[in-house]
Amino acid sequence: LEDQYPTQDCSQYGCNCTVNRYYKEVTINCSSAGLETFPLEVVELPDPEYTINLDLSNNEITDFPSDLNITNYENVKVLNISGNKVEQVNHKFLPSNLKYLSLNNNKIRELSEESVKYFEKHINMTSFHMKMGQNPYVCNCNAEHLMNFLDSPVGSRVEDGNNVFLQCSRVPLQLVSAKLEDFCTSIDAKLLPIISATTTIVAILFFVIALYHMNKQRILIYLYSKRWSRKFFHEDYIDKDKNFDVFISYSHADSEYVEKQLLRGLEYSPDSEFRYKVCVHSRDWNVGEDIPTQIFRSVSDSRKTIIVLSPNYVESQWSDMEFKAAHKKALSDKIQRVIVIKHGDISVENEMVED
Repeated sequence: LEDQYPTQDCSQYGCNCTVNRYYKEVTINCSSAGLETFPLEVVELPDPEYTINLDLSNNEITDFPSDLNITNYENVKVLNISGNKVEQVNHKFLPSNLKYLSLNNNKIRELSEESVKYFEKHINMTSFHMKMGQNPYVCNCNAEHLMNFLDSPVGSRVEDGNNVFLQCSRVPLQLVSAKLEDFCTSIDAKLLPIISATTTIVAILFFVIALYHMNKQRILIYLYSKRWSRKFFHEDYIDKDKNFDVFISYSHADSEYVEKQLLRGLEYSPDSEFRYKVCVHSRDWNVGEDIPTQIFRSVSDSRKTIIVLSPNYVESQWSDMEFKAAHKKALSDKIQRVIVIKHGDISVENEMVED
């Protein structure tokens, strides 16, 4: 009833295939074939009416196939993948009609709670049985669901349950004879959710901080453009890149007052806390550069603008332009930037422009 599979040559894949026509099953033996990946091509060989016993033991395979649309994959009833290098088992990538699964002697460090529940449900619904021993399972609280699984009635379907050990620091701990406190202290059990949540929050916080530093300028510009958030910005921060503390806007006819009294008092105050860096056109402007450009640059590059309001200032064309530039800047920044010093009697006050 059993002979070599006649229609396909399995040997080209390093495997040996035999067929049992009475039970309509094909045995594919790929053990010790030096395989590093799941042999999908071999699984696709048999007739779709036949079930498959697949032996992949003692190879170098690290993962189950992630493509579930493999021809005949759901026909695999027996899967022996013992003695390989599998590190993780995702039950979603197992054939759904499995009757037997051997995972022993791999590199599996942990079985997720979802996978354990899948095995438990599969055992309750079918005649499924399995092996999972001789793996380096981690010694921590995450092994609790695996311990409960082995201790339950369905645990008898794990043929090598006595060979499931946790790799604890002192000696390997046999899970079927262990108690929860042997590998999971009460403080661990209580703090595990807190530690997990804290770790997640810290990771998110570090991500946000990194994102902020990478896009700091854009974020600050956006926030400052919104009226509701502008109140959180300190004026010193907004003006930190300005070269002058104050720009003095005055008529040339008032230069003696400005340059000998006002300017000297601002720059050479006896108290260092009240010494300021001042911009005046007679000293700090570039000779030959057009006046409007220098007006707007001086206003923009200064934290404040002092207007020396006098009869001469009111009659000056350039003074009027300086005032309007400073006034416009104050309105756009929503910051008080204009300081007015009244110098002399202004008899034409009622005739001044409304601004």
